[in-house]
Amino acid sequence: MNRLARILSCLLLCGGFCTSVFAAGEPVRLGGKLLDLPDNWTRTYQPPEVLLQVLVLPDSTLSLVDILDGKNELAPLLAEHFASYKYLLQADSLAVNRQLEVILGINQPAPTDSTLSQREQEELLQEIEAWIKLERESRNQHAPVLQPVTAKITHSPEPYRAGFFFHQRFDESGPLIVNGFQPHNAIFSRAVYYNYLQGLMSRQDGAWSDAWTEQLYPYGVLLSDIEAGLGDYEHRFARGALKKNTLFGVPGCYLGFDFLVQGGSWLEERSSLSILKFFLRVPWGRTTLDLGFADNSTKMSVLTLKPEYWQDGDFPVERNYRTLYAAWKTPWLNLALFNENDTARSEEFLKTLHNDALHLQAWKELACGGLQARAAYEHMFTERNFLLVPDDYADLASLSLNYTTRDLASDLLAQLKDFEHYEVAGDIHYRGAILQPGAYFRFRADGAENNTVTGDIYTGANTLPRVDMQEPRNLGLYLSYQMAGAVNWKVALGQRNAAHKTSSATAENFQNVEYASLSATVGQTWSKWKIDWAPAVNWQAASTLYENPELAWQSHLTLARLLPFNNALFAGFSLLGHSPYDTATDPLFTVETSLIADAWAGVRVSDRFEFLVSYKNITDSTIYGVYPLPASLHASLRWFYLN
Repeated sequence: MNRLARILSCLLLCGGFCTSVFAAGEPVRLGGKLLDLPDNWTRTYQPPEVLLQVLVLPDSTLSLVDILDGKNELAPLLAEHFASYKYLLQADSLAVNRQLEVILGINQPAPTDSTLSQREQEELLQEIEAWIKLERESRNQHAPVLQPVTAKITHSPEPYRAGFFFHQRFDESGPLIVNGFQPHNAIFSRAVYYNYLQGLMSRQDGAWSDAWTEQLYPYGVLLSDIEAGLGDYEHRFARGALKKNTLFGVPGCYLGFDFLVQGGSWLEERSSLSILKFFLRVPWGRTTLDLGFADNSTKMSVLTLKPEYWQDGDFPVERNYRTLYAAWKTPWLNLALFNENDTARSEEFLKTLHNDALHLQAWKELACGGLQARAAYEHMFTERNFLLVPDDYADLASLSLNYTTRDLASDLLAQLKDFEHYEVAGDIHYRGAILQPGAYFRFRADGAENNTVTGDIYTGANTLPRVDMQEPRNLGLYLSYQMAGAVNWKVALGQRNAAHKTSSATAENFQNVEYASLSATVGQTWSKWKIDWAPAVNWQAASTLYENPELAWQSHLTLARLLPFNNALFAGFSLLGHSPYDTATDPLFTVETSLIADAWAGVRVSDRFEFLVSYKNITDSTIYGVYPLPASLHASLRWFYLN
């Protein structure tokens, strides 16, 4: 009797199940094991269930066919779930390979309190405010672009600027490096690149070269950086940036977007620039993938070209410069590429100039105790439709070493171009708390090629003369003096062996030129007053070298009245000048002693907002042999916003 009762009960249960299965349009609700979501699953579901279409297999178990309610992100979890847990159906009641609609319950992780405590929020905000302060101070309108006190070899000229227009005395003492790559040789001077770099990238102070890199914002709170200005002679500019780390909740996933536009009178020509830049970093296991794109369009005076391309009259030159950067960084080997698409046009040019390059680089970094090493190899493919001298290298191998102890720090850089031309540079200094004496050297072998003429981009029938600047040797000693507070003085003495060859010279005429420099950075606070001062004076012995004044000086000084809540009123001025020198143009001309001065005043509200009024070129004078802009009034503001 008991056995008969159990059989009847099973039949009733099976009949009830079959009825539910074959009920018209009614999906089966699966009992037993629910679908468990991982603890880090960010989505939630109401109601906590998923509608599926499943297949009845010959062993009466189920297999996933389709997700019917759009929750497709659950597919991998469902496949694993049905492989691990079996829902047994009555095989004699269901046809094998029959497809059913079923509902499976979801076991969602218990909600956790992911909000930060008030103390943690305050600490995070303080960290972000400190980062914003450093960003504002390192990229503002009234600070020097170059910091001589941090340079290893100190004679690069400070550019003069108005907004994000720059001009600089011609200088090839060190290469320009962007994200680890040296841009291809071009007809444009170094100052043109500052239009882009100073607005959107960060300079690596203390590097052997003029090196710039991406400055990644390290926090997950979206940061907006907006800057705009206007002034006399139709000067207008706007710069903006959006930065976010931990994108989509992924630590280390970073996205940055920047833009910069400016227009106005510059170098006695109606000038304009427009720049867009994107940068993305994606972590991938133990590796990271970097992707960057930039589009830089300018229309500026012919004086933005290298001196060998200057002409008697002034005229505009348009440039469109696009770059693509990609890097895959792994614990084993790092790979990167840098693609440049460079187009220049002018009514005075014989034709539109195309100058493209593709760089491929592999490098490896190692660290052992106080020793850090980096070995790299790069190959560059170039394609251009005109003659450009000097030509780019095709192969570049380099090794850099840094060894640091408690008392000493040393750097060594060795490069080999095309397996023929070498450069070796080194620096060593004592890491004292107050005094830091040091020494540096740089040796180069540039080869015996005739680089005293280049292609004529105006007629195409002839060549243009140029000055081939070589510096086989540079040796120096320096002493840094760290005073109480943020005050650092540096004096350097050295000698460089150099020759500036021309097509008309009968001998190379290498000369030993002694030089000295004195520079400082002063950031001192007294009660409610703060002074920031960055003076520098460079002297070198008289020589017949081009683009080399005996004296060059600069000074940027700002005095601030500190107010409560990080507010401040400030005012300051800058001086930039040089003694006479001969240009590297043809025909050459002598640039007379020049001094240009700016003054400014403004208000800062916390560390996130600054309003500035400046008077540019107070003396209405020239600098570096050009007239940058007339004496004029300008105003700008900068605002950081946390979204």
